Amino acid sequence: MSEQRKGMENLVYPDAVFFDWDGTLVDSIAFLTKAHNAVKAELGLEAFKEGEFDQYFGVPREVLFREIYGDFAAQGKAGFERYYHANHLTEMVVKDGAVKLLETIQSLGIPMGVVSNKKNDFLQLEVDYLGWRRFFGDAVIGSGVAPSDKPDPAPLIFGISFYDNIQVERVWYVGDTEVDVECSRSAGCPCILVAPLEIEMGNGVWEKKYEDLCGFLLQSV
Repeated sequence: MSEQRKGMENLVYPDAVFFDWDGTLVDSIAFLTKAHNAVKAELGLEAFKEGEFDQYFGVPREVLFREIYGDFAAQGKAGFERYYHANHLTEMVVKDGAVKLLETIQSLGIPMGVVSNKKNDFLQLEVDYLGWRRFFGDAVIGSGVAPSDKPDPAPLIFGISFYDNIQVERVWYVGDTEVDVECSRSAGCPCILVAPLEIEMGNGVWEKKYEDLCGFLLQSV
C-alpha cells in the first residue's frame, strides 16, 4: 500500500470538498496576532505574547471579541475591522501545498467550496484577490450567511446546497480546529485535519497533509 493511502482506507472518494479558510488554506495566525495587538495598543490593553492568540483561533466572532476585549468588545471589533480591511489582502500568506491540492481537485472535476467563520465581506475579498473564484464559484460561505456559524453545521450544509446530486456523507470538510471537527461531525461529513490536534482520531476524522490528499485522490480515480 502506498504511503499516501496508508491510514485512509475507510475514507470515501469525495462528491465535493469544502475547506475552512484561516489556518487551512491561508496561514493567518501571525497576521491576526499583529492585528489584535495593534488594536490592543490603541485601547491601552496588554499585547498578546507569542503563542497567546492561538487559543482563540477559530473561535466564532460573536465570542471572540468579548473574550479578548471584555468591556471594550465593541471598540475592539471596530478597530480590528479597520486594521484588517486596510492590510489583510497584502499580508495574506497561502499555506504550502494549498494551490497544488486545489488544482488537483479541480482537474478531477470535484466541486469545491469554502465554509469559514471569517466575516463574509472579508472572505469574499480574499478569495477574489487570490483568483480562487475559479475553484469555488459562489460556494464561499462566511460568517453570518447561514442562520448560525460553525461549529453549527448550518453553514456547511448551506454551502453543499450550491451543488446538485451531492451526498452529504461523501463531502470532505478540510479544516484545522476542533470547531471544524464539530461542524463536520454534526453535518455528517468526513473531516480531514491539516494541523495536529489533541483529539481522538477515527469516528470520521483523519489527520493528513495536502500531499497525502493529492495522492489519495489521484490513485483513486
